[in-house]
Parts: sequence; C-alpha cells; structure tokens
Amino acid sequence: MVLLLASRAICNAGGNEPLTIGVGEWTGSSVIGVGIDQRFWEEEGLDVRVAVFGDDALELAALRSGKIDFLLTVGGNVPSLIREGIPLIVLGEVAWSDGAHKLLASPQFSFTQRDSVVRVGIASSRPPLRQFVSAIMDRNGVGERNVIFEMHGQDDLVQRFVDRRLSLIALPDPRARIAEERGFAQVLATSASTEGVLPEVLACTPTALERLGENGIRAFIRGWLRGLDWMNESGNFSTVATATNRLIFVDDAYSETEITAMLGAVKLHDRPALLSRNLPAGGLAQYYDRLRTFLEKEGSDEARFEPKNFLRTGILIDELKTESAIRETGG
Repeated sequence: MVLLLASRAICNAGGNEPLTIGVGEWTGSSVIGVGIDQRFWEEEGLDVRVAVFGDDALELAALRSGKIDFLLTVGGNVPSLIREGIPLIVLGEVAWSDGAHKLLASPQFSFTQRDSVVRVGIASSRPPLRQFVSAIMDRNGVGERNVIFEMHGQDDLVQRFVDRRLSLIALPDPRARIAEERGFAQVLATSASTEGVLPEVLACTPTALERLGENGIRAFIRGWLRGLDWMNESGNFSTVATATNRLIFVDDAYSETEITAMLGAVKLHDRPALLSRNLPAGGLAQYYDRLRTFLEKEGSDEARFEPKNFLRTGILIDELKTESAIRETGG
C-alpha cells in the first residue's frame, strides 16, 4: 500500500515542486501528520506531502523512481538502501522505538528446547528487526545459527500468526497490537528492553539537498521541531489522533486512546536528546558501530558500510544551536 497525501501549502523553499517524505505505518510518523495538519511546513515555505508505505518493496520502488525526497525510517535501513543503489543522507536521529516493536509468541511457545531451530516471522528482511530479535534470542540462550527468519508483509504476518502457521513474529504497532489481541499472544519482549536498537532517522536524497540547499533542509527540520513542540505542549491528543488517522493510518482508523497508548511506546527526542544523539561521537554514531558488529557476527556482506559516507547531522546540530542562541537572547 502506498498512500500519498498533500499538505495545503502553495509554495516551498525549493521552488514550486512539492516535497514528499516516505514513512512507515506506525505512530512514530505522527509528527509528520501533525506538521502537515497544523501547516508548520507551509509556514516555513515548504509544500510537504507524505507517502505511507506498507512494505519494503513499495518503499524501494518509490525511492528508485525519484518520487521521495525525505525518508523517516529505522536507522539500520539506510546502509541497506544505499547497498541497493539508493543514495541517502542521514540528517539525524529523531526518535526510537521504546516498546512499539514486539516479539510475539503463540500461547504454547517456550524457550525450553534451546537446541532446536526457532523460526521467526518478520515484516522486513533488513537488519534492524534481525538485530532486535537476535538480542532477545541471545538472552534466552538461542544461538544465531538456530534462528531462521521468514519475511512476510505485515498483514500476512498477522494472519499467519493467528492461523498458527508461525509461532513467533516480530513487528511494530499497530499491527503488533492486532496480532497480540487476535492471536492471544505472549509478548516475549518489546523494543523497550533493547534501548536504542531501533532508532528512527530523518534522511534525504542528495537531489533534495542539492535542490533545497542547507537553508531549505533547515526549514524542513524546523517544521519537524514545531510539530514535536506542538505535540508536547498542546496536550491535544484528539487532534494528534485525527491527523495521524487522516495522514498515516488512512485505511485503519484508531481511537484517540489507542493512538495515545501507541505514542507512549515511541521515544520522540526532545532538543537535548537530539543534540546528544547526533553529535559526531554521539548515540547515533555508536548505534552504527554496534549494527556493523552485529552484521559482522552474522557474516553478512551488509556489514560493509561506512557511516561517515552518509551521516550529515551537522545541519540539524547547527539548527538546534541557532534556536538555542535565539531563545537565550529572547529573540
């Protein structure tokens, strides 16, 4: 599924063409919905639209076609996409999954037979979910060689779990909540117990950076920050729910209570966290070091990446420092 929804902006800093950000179907994308709904990007001179992807194949096709300018995705997806021929620049880590991703098991499952092969259904073949599941398996005495990953789309994954064709699945909310309820699942672990393993990053294409320049990228970042501030300060979860349903969860509307609960499992970084996580030796750089170590342990060719080739967090850091200086001087 790909859904493309437009903001109400008329002009943008990159000319008359709109800017499209690709996102996944989860509540971590709510800031995008709020930014569009509240016209924050419009006020920054940008016409921002959102494309919602239900699976990796659709996302990859849209990126290859040049239809995507920005991407909100798990940080570990970026080296894989670059490996697949999609040039991307990581502007910064903006959030991480703090319980939104779950490893679910059927009611009868147990880790008692640790020498047997464990088959796990995952919604993406890229490294982040493998790293998340492997960390949990390791804690329960299951070696990497005993884990077989089976990839399916999220809806198919839920159905296979409900039908008991899979005893273990790993996927994010809201589909995880559906599988948990319909499959009477045990929640073996969530991303809250693997802090920082599933960080969410804002990335852009080199074409978008060339077209907008650093000032345009900073305007995009300001739109994100304004959406984040509004969510934190307004307490208006009704509007957050409405915007998220209209722009992110178009096919499956959720109640304000459900969206608020799902947002509680996402850690959206405030300004101090944004700064510390994105400094040259900060948390994001350390994450990529850990990801590479995991992939090397797997024996995967995907370990052959250099973060310095795609990390460009200086624009975000400069914007945060500029904002801080303006606030301190009362500007």
